[in-house]
Amino acid sequence: CTLVPREAFVLIGQRCHLLEELDLTDSEIDDEGLKSISNCSKLAILKLGICLNITDKGLILIGDRCPKLLELDLYRAMEITDSGIQAIAYGCPGLEIINMAYCKDVTDGSLISLSKCAKLNTLECRGCPLVTSLGIAAIAVGCKQLFKLDIKKCYNVNDFGAIPLA
Repeated sequence: CTLVPREAFVLIGQRCHLLEELDLTDSEIDDEGLKSISNCSKLAILKLGICLNITDKGLILIGDRCPKLLELDLYRAMEITDSGIQAIAYGCPGLEIINMAYCKDVTDGSLISLSKCAKLNTLECRGCPLVTSLGIAAIAVGCKQLFKLDIKKCYNVNDFGAIPLA
């Protein structure tokens, strides 16, 4: 829905407080829209893949105000860093699924934070060049329900990260 104006996302947050699932993949949503959507406190699934106008500022609001979030898709959300992911990890402890593929500024700090989400079962961090074995090891130790892990193109992951997964 590339023709949907940014103002529409503000209206969704203002008028749809009972919303549980929202797919905004490849839309023009920005932090102002995320601020409004964070009013949807029942939100369980949020898909923001290829949303190029969002930053940590908006993601922090989601983490603070949407504690029931179970699934978050940030595929190719290029401006997201550790501070946004950490806010999600701390604010949404029941998180089960997160896709951070190609979020180039995400580091082990994000994975260490996510390792506190005991129900995490799916982690996609393909193409995150700053993720190393340290972060993967933290996930292996903290996320015992993990059954899907995508670390393709994470060239700094070696046996030190893989052995704890085994």
